[in-house]
Amino acid sequence: MLLRTALLSSPFIALLLARLWRSPLQPSFPPHPSAAFDGIYTRVLSPHGSLVLIICHVRGASVRPSMVHVSWNPFPPPSSSSSSSSSSSPQRWDVDLFPPPLETILQPLSLDSQQGFTLTAPGVGSLVSEPSKDGGTTTHSLEFELNSKRKKLVLTTSNRVPWTEGVPNGGPEGWIAHLKGLLPLHWLVQSSGSEAKWRVVNASLDDDEKESEGQDREGRVRSGFEGKGIAHIEKNWGTTFPPSWIWLQALSPVSSSFSPSPLPSSAFSFALAGGLLPPPLPSLPFLTLPMEAYLFGLRIPSLNIAWDFRPPFTLRFLGWSPWLKVERFASEGRVRIEAVEGWGRRKVLVESQADPPTFIPLSCPLSTGHSLTSERFALESFSSLTRIQAFTRRWPVVGEWEQVWMGETDRGGLEFGGSWGEDLV
Repeated sequence: MLLRTALLSSPFIALLLARLWRSPLQPSFPPHPSAAFDGIYTRVLSPHGSLVLIICHVRGASVRPSMVHVSWNPFPPPSSSSSSSSSSSPQRWDVDLFPPPLETILQPLSLDSQQGFTLTAPGVGSLVSEPSKDGGTTTHSLEFELNSKRKKLVLTTSNRVPWTEGVPNGGPEGWIAHLKGLLPLHWLVQSSGSEAKWRVVNASLDDDEKESEGQDREGRVRSGFEGKGIAHIEKNWGTTFPPSWIWLQALSPVSSSFSPSPLPSSAFSFALAGGLLPPPLPSLPFLTLPMEAYLFGLRIPSLNIAWDFRPPFTLRFLGWSPWLKVERFASEGRVRIEAVEGWGRRKVLVESQADPPTFIPLSCPLSTGHSLTSERFALESFSSLTRIQAFTRRWPVVGEWEQVWMGETDRGGLEFGGSWGEDLV
């Protein structure tokens, strides 16, 4: 505990230790039995909306130790649509369940340092991860009540796209991940673009009826009861969630003629998570340091761009950093981030904004258990207009920046959490 306190008080010492303490990365996607909480988040981007699944547990919590979230979040109709078509557009649906503590089965570690697992939520269903040479698969099988009917959802993802090509256990933390339990919180992007397909049926129907259920397939697709798309899969684990944070995630828009392979030349992915560092001692929140830390990365396969931004260059003390500028306007649902890579030759500018009414509350892992959505501890939109620009220059510090790429999507993910979301009403 004293070592963790010292590391959080002196992040540069922690980073130096991480550089010196190097060993092969072990898989981080399986549950961590020693962590106070584990949470796996999956967002599937389809032509018509986002399917979101979250499975999380807080070990030893006295109230709501586990949480399962499932929601369908249709994209707003185009502004040119008539009022009649808007009124008949598919509606959002969501389910939040708080089952007993999750049960975990870990498979043996393979020779190539991969590990499968099964995570079971009693009375709800399971998440099964099966790693393989082609990236592996994940399968969610969940049952829940929706509109007074028992439903069953099966979501399968395949052909995982790891954060770093050729490093199956790598993630946004990079070498910082070697600090393991010495840090209070970790973040992994397990896949930045898996192929996904799902189907929701009435759980009481037999197999023949399931096949014939819902002849209006287009209506089922638009209502989120079946579909295919690109899945962003990530995970958080550690001792405590940060007191305040922001989160952004963006993928290339998926068209109605969606085909996961080959990727279009315009394909890109971006993910960011960051906020105030948690207090060294969760029981003493007044010890929270006035320091922020961020992790993010941009991937553009057609340009061989795989840029990572991580501490120490993404640390901000008292809201300031020579390399990173973060502007938050929660009441407007807007953020602006400008970051320069440590060597001073790469820069990204990210602007994201979503209409405040599109933000929905999500449950979060707290030390005592999961928060209720009515507490609005985390607010997330799946329809943010996100513009990302990438710049390079020949010489550090003195060179002129040249824009090498710009991408945009109106289907980005944007989240405000903790005290940073209090102005979002």
